[in-house]
Amino acid sequence: MVSRYQPTASEWLESWPEPLERRRIRSEVTTGRACLAMFQIFAEVEFDTGVDRIGGTRWGPALVPLSGDPTKLIVESAYDGRLHLGDLYGDLRSAPLSFGRWELYAAPFRLELDSALEKLLSPQM
Repeated sequence: MVSRYQPTASEWLESWPEPLERRRIRSEVTTGRACLAMFQIFAEVEFDTGVDRIGGTRWGPALVPLSGDPTKLIVESAYDGRLHLGDLYGDLRSAPLSFGRWELYAAPFRLELDSALEKLLSPQM
């Protein structure tokens, strides 16, 4: 059995090897100047019973400033997820689903914010 455990942003921060950088990031987060955002690529697959979301690789976190406009950072980080489509393709093929790599790569790309992140960013957006 393979573990699919993915660390949370705070667990990731505690494992950060550079103490000074870890302290700086923790300070930004605890003072409310920034938050840590994790990202996950997913595919929505239509079945006879409806649409199901299948999640793939998670990555991050990214330090997202809560002052100014963080849109560019979030969009660029999310777009980096296209690099993880091969992992998602493997997960979907093991389902087994009948589609090709081209269909996955050509599918529309959209960004969804977690409700907690959306709430944090709502004053800026």
